[in-house]
Amino acid sequence: DLLTEVMNNSATQRDLAATVLSYASDKKAVVPYLQAAVLDPDEEVRNNATRSLSLIAAFANQHPELGIEIDAEVFVDMLNSVWFGDRNKASAVLMHLTESRDPTLMQLIRDKALPGLIEMCRWHWRGHSFVPCKLLERAIGLPEQKELHSKNMTIKTALELLRKQNTPGESGQ
Repeated sequence: DLLTEVMNNSATQRDLAATVLSYASDKKAVVPYLQAAVLDPDEEVRNNATRSLSLIAAFANQHPELGIEIDAEVFVDMLNSVWFGDRNKASAVLMHLTESRDPTLMQLIRDKALPGLIEMCRWHWRGHSFVPCKLLERAIGLPEQKELHSKNMTIKTALELLRKQNTPGESGQ
């Protein structure tokens, strides 16, 4: 509980606490504190809180019996952030949260983050573009495979879907 109290102190202390909280034995109990820290005004606090939630999301997928729930909406919004770290870490969390292809989450991503994902998928360095491209593939309904589909095909398909969403009388679903 000392660590959760620290989340109200200086940015440096919040930053360290956001990192350490991912090692808590009761991961379900720390999720609300980390979710709040994801909205912190300090970029490093957000970065470490989001990184911690990414680790917890992976753990939650391996242990569904623990009932660990992470709200995905803030991470979908972060895909449109002007800060690289927000976009990068949010895509890592969403990579885990979209493993089940929950239709509601997939629709949320299509509704709010296609332009951001398209831009990120276009990034040249594979280390930065792989996860966003994989999320984009999932969001537009491409079949899952270990390697990426053709970037050009994925982006073209996503742009067509985006055009349909933005055209009156057409449905993007």
